[in-house]
Amino acid sequence: MNRTVNRMRDQPYRYALGDEAGETGFRFERGSTTFFVYSFLLVDDLQPLREYVDEMRDRLGLAGLAEFKFHNSSDANRRDFLDGLQALDFAVRALAIDKRRLPISFRKIGKLGFFAFVLNDLMRRIPAGELGQTHLIMDQFDGVEETVRLLRGQWRVSSRSGSIGKIVARRSRSEKALQVADMVAGAILRSATTGDSSWYRSIREKVLLWEYAPDKNPPS
Repeated sequence: MNRTVNRMRDQPYRYALGDEAGETGFRFERGSTTFFVYSFLLVDDLQPLREYVDEMRDRLGLAGLAEFKFHNSSDANRRDFLDGLQALDFAVRALAIDKRRLPISFRKIGKLGFFAFVLNDLMRRIPAGELGQTHLIMDQFDGVEETVRLLRGQWRVSSRSGSIGKIVARRSRSEKALQVADMVAGAILRSATTGDSSWYRSIREKVLLWEYAPDKNPPS
């Protein structure tokens, strides 16, 4: 199969698989992660990702209903899973935020407001032409409907409403392609937290990663 590299597309991707790694909270003394990562795994066909999950489950001898999640996988399984992804055709666009560097005003917008802000900021950075009525599949979480409402409100202000078409939330158990997105987002978070970029070395050419730099106008 052709391998995706970081090049401009002449047509939008059909699907964006959205997943996060880390927490939106700021209570670091109580265990909140210092970084928060959100990523879009951009792809035209979901089936090869689903088949890859099944193949890796068999190869690693996992139970039939086992899900791949970065946070509860062994390091060996994480690396085996990520190394095998280099043969698949997709691209990753991700934003990492060091929450320790953010102004205090970010703590006032709430979990869902922060979540919507991160998604909107990531979309703003994605190269023109890669999104266009793209079908966004988000990993299910509490408050996803409110987050989407806030996100669409931000899009109306920024005139980016045409970038994403239908938005749905799915459980990763039922949409196995989301398990690939989870593993990738987790690897990026581990890299941001530890400085060890080897976690996604095998798919580096597929990844565009930005780190959010605080400005003078945080959300109100």
